[in-house]
Amino acid sequence: MKKNIYLTILISLCSIGVLAQQTNSEFTLVGNFIGTPINKVVMTYPDSNGKRQVAIDTLKKNTFIFKGNIKGVTVANFMITPATQIEASNLFDGFVFFKVYLEPNKMTLIGDVANIVDMEFTGSETQREYKMFLPDFWPIRKRLNTLMAAYYAEKDLEKQKLLGRDMLPFQKQMGEMTYRFCTEHPKSFVSADLATNFKFDIGFDSLKFIYENLSSEVKTSSAGRLLAYEIKRVEAGSPGSNAISFSKEDINGKPISLSEFKGKYVLLDFWASWCIPCREGNPHLLELYKRYKSKGFEIIGISDNDRNPIAWKEAVKKDKIGVWKHILRGHDTTLKRGVKDPNDLSELYGVDLLPTKILIDPNGKIIGRYKGSSEIVNSSLDKLLASIFK
Repeated sequence: MKKNIYLTILISLCSIGVLAQQTNSEFTLVGNFIGTPINKVVMTYPDSNGKRQVAIDTLKKNTFIFKGNIKGVTVANFMITPATQIEASNLFDGFVFFKVYLEPNKMTLIGDVANIVDMEFTGSETQREYKMFLPDFWPIRKRLNTLMAAYYAEKDLEKQKLLGRDMLPFQKQMGEMTYRFCTEHPKSFVSADLATNFKFDIGFDSLKFIYENLSSEVKTSSAGRLLAYEIKRVEAGSPGSNAISFSKEDINGKPISLSEFKGKYVLLDFWASWCIPCREGNPHLLELYKRYKSKGFEIIGISDNDRNPIAWKEAVKKDKIGVWKHILRGHDTTLKRGVKDPNDLSELYGVDLLPTKILIDPNGKIIGRYKGSSEIVNSSLDKLLASIFK
């Protein structure tokens, strides 16, 4: 979804300033953008204390200097404002986005922001490793970005659906390339970072395999710890785990808790009013509900519409899915990005992609997790339910 893409690209800008204290964790980055003229460059990164820093420079002669303190290898995200209109595969809403791997060192960045593959970055061994990954990967990413832009610009739902399907082969290719790089470079910080960034395209089992084969040094790095955390989140909502209990207020303002459904098979359907694949799958869910409800099957719709509950209620009514229970995921929209929300069901069950369906047995144990809306995914759920209620 578009908002998820921008959440990924636009790293939260929480505090402005650059540290200048002389320590052994200090970095200096001198940048010179050639070719495309630049108005402003913004770089965000976590400092040595883990606090998000934002370095901003309004460029003169396309040159900037950033200094600060970091703890080991650190991912920095750039948001560039070109002075003129340009065409670039990493251009979104008029801004150019890319990332670099900072090290406590003196570094230089030289190149055209319209062509990040050929940009020269010195002083960071980690960035050199990342650059080995880019030449084969970036053409695929470029094609996917083009399709993505067309997808969100398209108003015709049928054409948009076709564009969504066109994206799938490129996402698969990105996952395969990422998996290959990560397994071939288990001692690289880049591998842990890429695995986290492309976890949807890699697949959960492959993600775990990548982590298990990382060197101990990479596992204890910031990227390694984040990857471990992402795996733990998904495992909490995966088969074999006990379903996390919750109590919420339903769409009619009445209290509802998971414990009420003990003794039944419960399907948690994570969806949203703005999620086209979710909405397209509702007729099929209705069929399943009518077929198995009398046999002890229930559905709880968990919507990612905390910011727009009106759209949520309208979608439930329009799709005629008010026959089962509906709640919001419970995300506190006032929290800053990165702050854990103990009441957010999507966070508790490790759900980052919609639709996701989680099947719970009568004893409260998770026995199925279904990500996406492909025919293969639907068929897998159908077969399990058919075997249960035969």
